[in-house]
Amino acid sequence: MSVNLRLATFGKLTAVFAAIVLLITLVPTDAKAQGWGRTFDYSGRGIGVGGHIGLGVATSDVGAGFSFGSTTKIHIWEGLYMDPGFNWWIKSGFWALSIQPAPQVMFRFRKFVVHPYAGLGPAFHITHASGGGEQVNPYTGQKIKFKGDSSTDVKFGIHWTFGAEFALNETISLYNDYKFHLIFDSPDLFNIVCGCIFYF
Repeated sequence: MSVNLRLATFGKLTAVFAAIVLLITLVPTDAKAQGWGRTFDYSGRGIGVGGHIGLGVATSDVGAGFSFGSTTKIHIWEGLYMDPGFNWWIKSGFWALSIQPAPQVMFRFRKFVVHPYAGLGPAFHITHASGGGEQVNPYTGQKIKFKGDSSTDVKFGIHWTFGAEFALNETISLYNDYKFHLIFDSPDLFNIVCGCIFYF
């Protein structure tokens, strides 16, 4: 994916996220009191801690790998949460640790157990690629292993996520997350994860 295409995609997603935030914050107070307050409930679930597992796919023909991590949700104001956490993606010969302190907008419905959300923010990534590999001799069919240099780098990128929580009760939710990590100067990552979060 070219840098220009990445930046264009990032610009569009940033505009959508900003529109959601403005929609929540700029609705008149009397409108909130009449309809908004009866629809949404942000009175509980102040701080949550949880974990997830799933599948991650890296671009540049790196392929699919196992993904796991943790998340923390900290209620800031109405539908606005901070979502610091990490995601670790592993594939034979490669791994990437993504740390994202992304804010999220969450819609917690008073009478509906599914609460959708979306978030966008900066992320830091530690990426690793093992050296060496395996080639096949075209004449004999014999596999030949070779050594190369391993590399571990710290990269900066943009993280965005969307998904939904399924509230089992007042303190426990299951969730399904779709995370995209646009990592500058490195293969990008797309993760589909499922997890559980506990609120206190």
